[in-house]
Amino acid sequence: MLALSTRKKILQMSCGLFVALLSTFVYAVDWAWQLEHSDLYDSLISINRADGSHTTHEFSCDLGDALGKVSDEPAATVDRVITHSKPNGILIVSCFVGAHSEQLVIIDPLSEKQAPAFKIVGSYFVDWSIDAGQVLIRYDVPCESDNVCETPFITVEQQWP
Repeated sequence: MLALSTRKKILQMSCGLFVALLSTFVYAVDWAWQLEHSDLYDSLISINRADGSHTTHEFSCDLGDALGKVSDEPAATVDRVITHSKPNGILIVSCFVGAHSEQLVIIDPLSEKQAPAFKIVGSYFVDWSIDAGQVLIRYDVPCESDNVCETPFITVEQQWP
């Protein structure tokens, strides 16, 4: 019985050390995010900095899918991303808004501003990837009447920043 109790204590101490190391790692980039609440039409994310300050960011969509792997095609994602220009990281949030549009928001977590660093809404989709240390954003927009288009929407690509 004593051996079992000792093993249990060692396991608890090991888990505690792992959690402490993980907590230290999370704040190694000086910030962490938390989903404060999420409903069908609104969500709130808070950014907590290592210095104790924080900001909140409101979204007009449901970010609940971002917390776990609900499906292969989640309705929302929240990703911590490190780029060349932002070595302390950025937060990239995407979610569906309205009947069929998708928005992408980039938040600079070390900024005191409530406004996002970048925001775009695609007619039907928004996608992003990292290319040469920059965020490459792809989204669709309606084809304007002065352009010759084979389809009613065109895909736009841009880098951020």
